[in-house]
Amino acid sequence: MSNPLPEPYASRAWLLDGPICSLSGVLQWTGEHLEFIGFGSAMHTEKGLGKLLESYGQPAAGAKGLINEEPTTVFSAAPNEFSGYKFPWYSFKKGVNLQLFNGTVKFSLIQPQNTKLPPRLVGVGISELVAAKSIAHIPAEKADSKTWEAIFQALSE
Repeated sequence: MSNPLPEPYASRAWLLDGPICSLSGVLQWTGEHLEFIGFGSAMHTEKGLGKLLESYGQPAAGAKGLINEEPTTVFSAAPNEFSGYKFPWYSFKKGVNLQLFNGTVKFSLIQPQNTKLPPRLVGVGISELVAAKSIAHIPAEKADSKTWEAIFQALSE
């Protein structure tokens, strides 16, 4: 990466895990790492959440936090762990596939039909959800795909 790193940014996002499971949370670029902080369990079991966390190098014990609707780091990726991105045509720029950790991680930037926010998070502003305090710009509840695309492009270079 020869260009300077982009400014920090965060938005709501849903980690898509298979055909029916998605995990709500915040996707954030801290200025140093791309992170996903999950909230709630969605349709996952504690065992399933543990496996999901372990697949991203996080301890399975964090599943208890997700079950209890506590903000839990699902992954934190340094720029060298990011190798590409694609906004599939069928998502109309509201979904993105990231190449992280030698695999594909799929996100929706809008709430999927099969997902409900944990009840205690309904109506909560994103600024109350983000873990990084260095986020310079926090958008309205909807993600700005142009901003994310600029960040992903900078990380790909």
